Amino acid sequence: ARGQGEALSIVNMVNKMKSDYSIDNSKVFVTGLSAGGYMTAVMMATYPDVFSGGAVMAGGPYKCATSMTAAFSCMSPGTDKSPTEWKTLAKQGYSSYNGTYPTLMVFHGSTDSTVKELNMTELMDQWTAMHDIDQTPDKTETIAGHEVKSYQNASGKTLVKTYRIVGMGHAITVNPGTGEGQGGATGGYSVNKGLHSSYHAADFWGLNNKDQEPPVV
Repeated sequence: ARGQGEALSIVNMVNKMKSDYSIDNSKVFVTGLSAGGYMTAVMMATYPDVFSGGAVMAGGPYKCATSMTAAFSCMSPGTDKSPTEWKTLAKQGYSSYNGTYPTLMVFHGSTDSTVKELNMTELMDQWTAMHDIDQTPDKTETIAGHEVKSYQNASGKTLVKTYRIVGMGHAITVNPGTGEGQGGATGGYSVNKGLHSSYHAADFWGLNNKDQEPPVV
């Protein structure tokens, strides 16, 4: 919840960095894997005034569970709710907020047996509803053999984007190397599926230095 517990602890760390360094408030993002993926959705819902975007890796929607028993059900087989139901839950994160909500990226393995793939669908339902756009992808493409769907507003801006990583279990995808779009190392919960998730997140968020303007410190 906003203002307490782990969510408050995380945002305090962000605020500490913002007080110590000159940081663009519009370029603060959050990402996490597994429990960190669920926590990413928490931060997006409870502190939409702090984060411009979130990348959930093998996580699920905000308030899918409020108990340990329900949490296991969310992970597997997943909890199916309507976009409106998910939106109502997410709005509870900061009920008096009327500003812009963070954009969402989801990276999820098609063979994840720990956090089932349904969670990606429910995340998409929740955050398209939060942005008042529909659940039909405006663009579907294949990148490195993986299905990528983009959900856009009326102006054509992508607000929700999902990456279904074929043949990946409970992990993040990397693409070791030094070429364009490559990076990351394998090990633990990091596997080579020919797509560097962190690169794609940075690219989506405009943190790729393609504008050739050096950052101001």
